Amino acid sequence: MLLQAGLSNLAAKRFCNSISTVHKVHIHTYTLELQHLSELF
Repeated sequence: MLLQAGLSNLAAKRFCNSISTVHKVHIHTYTLELQHLSELF
């Protein structure tokens, strides 16, 4: 029972990590797009 709780906790942490990584990538892409737009004007 305890092992199962530990595993689900680990899975939750991994899930959060992957979400935050994707979020960072999106923010990075967004800032690059903004820089590109500001260069055009």
